[in-house]
Amino acid sequence: HHNGAIFDGLIRNVSRHGMLIDSLPALAPGHEVRIGCGALPILSAVVRWVQHGRAGLRLNQPLDLTGFEAATASVAPDGRS
Repeated sequence: HHNGAIFDGLIRNVSRHGMLIDSLPALAPGHEVRIGCGALPILSAVVRWVQHGRAGLRLNQPLDLTGFEAATASVAPDGRS
């Protein structure tokens, strides 16, 4: 989610404090975004950089990686369960 708009995207990499995603044309450094993924609660993040079709996000709260893996295990790359 960004500015009330909802976009589908692909998470390429995840760490406790951030994510690498396929970038969307509307994203720019400093934008605040919300990420919905599988059964997880909505995550809040700030876009840190955008380059070559990808974006780096800094999560506002540290991510429980074990919980993330369990919650997203059944989510296909297109976001469907």
